[in-house]
Amino acid sequence: MHMDDKDQEQPLVGPATDIADLEDFGSVEVTDKCCGAMTCRVLAPEIFHEAKLGSSFSDTHGSSTPDNFTYVGRKIRDETELRQVRRAVKACPFHALKLRRGKKGATVMDEDFNAAYPIQVDQSGAVYLLGHYSPKNAGATCYLIVRPNGGNVLVDCPLPNASLIERIKELGGAKYLVFTHIDHTAFTKEWKMAFPAIQRVLHAGDVVENRKHFFFPYTGDVEIKLAGGKAQPLDKEGDIVLIPIPGHSPGSLAILFQEHYLFTGDSLFYSRPRGHLVSSRLHCWSSWEEQRASLQALDSYQWAHVLPGHGEPKRFSGKEDAQASLARAIEWMGEQPGGSTSMASFVCWLQLRTHSGQSRFMRAIPRWARKGIERLVAPAGAPGARERARALKWARFAVMMLILLKVLPKVLAFLSRVEERRRIQARAAALVRLPWGHPWLEAEKRR
Repeated sequence: MHMDDKDQEQPLVGPATDIADLEDFGSVEVTDKCCGAMTCRVLAPEIFHEAKLGSSFSDTHGSSTPDNFTYVGRKIRDETELRQVRRAVKACPFHALKLRRGKKGATVMDEDFNAAYPIQVDQSGAVYLLGHYSPKNAGATCYLIVRPNGGNVLVDCPLPNASLIERIKELGGAKYLVFTHIDHTAFTKEWKMAFPAIQRVLHAGDVVENRKHFFFPYTGDVEIKLAGGKAQPLDKEGDIVLIPIPGHSPGSLAILFQEHYLFTGDSLFYSRPRGHLVSSRLHCWSSWEEQRASLQALDSYQWAHVLPGHGEPKRFSGKEDAQASLARAIEWMGEQPGGSTSMASFVCWLQLRTHSGQSRFMRAIPRWARKGIERLVAPAGAPGARERARALKWARFAVMMLILLKVLPKVLAFLSRVEERRRIQARAAALVRLPWGHPWLEAEKRR
């Protein structure tokens, strides 16, 4: 399939030259461009770990910064892990990872790792991870559901690739393309060209008619537009249920397959440091309160394997274990600030974070100043958001002090002049009322 150069997958970030003092399989670094897509933690979970914002964590050789969402938990030990890390470096939508070549692993570095996709998520062979991540859909993890009786389903769509499309055809093709929400629809036109009979499904709450929506190429060009807030089967087979979970976006969907696999888009994922499911407050575009309420309704369904679009997946031992984790997630969400994240403020923060060192103008600004500006616009849930709140309090205090030290004396002087003018006017009025030759009037004349 033909694609423009701008749609091609990005090259590895960072130098790939031998460095003598590195470990045999090289090293990887998470730079301060990290924006919380969490793609690397899906592809190389043993290496990349979640950083709890605002707390200390065990880093490896300065491989991260305190403001990052992800850090390097340990060194790369073998070719399998190097292969996983290389996939993660290529997949990061914000190019926040730097991989440096070590003494070993040269054959891995030269492999076409995309040839491995799609990859089974477990031994059942029913669900595949599609790979081929792209910044245009924010580095979303996309899946293929292979159904026993045909009618395979794409869950969101990755960057189109001829070899991937051919492999999907070998697995039975795709009858449906179900979008979990609006910002994973970037390549809908290309996948429609690859599978002309495919039925694209999106909830009406997320349908937009323009190609450019919220600064990104999202579209509502679909064949099936779901409506309402009730769950419904995808088709007469009944093995796939579409569950509305508004909050992240007005039309977010969860997809339940065989009462086991739960595809949650950007609404729900697993947090290893916390030990339970969570949601991202930073990436809540619609309503945090509505998202919490809609996710709570998932406890009425049976599922045990969570497969998110962003964030780490989790396979639970059974329904009870999964429901307990969901209950803890709901409780945790209630402790977070409500509301939603403004897309305009998020894009402003994102641009500062990902492009702060690329322009000549921004490079001329000291790093501490750039970070200060970034924190000033940081939305809730972003690194520096708490510091921003404290900074705003100090800013308000500074403004009040400015009023007291600068403005108030001027106001008092103005009031003094007004009072003096009033006294003069009162004295003049009194002079008019006094008879000529009055002793006080004569004294005033002499003065």
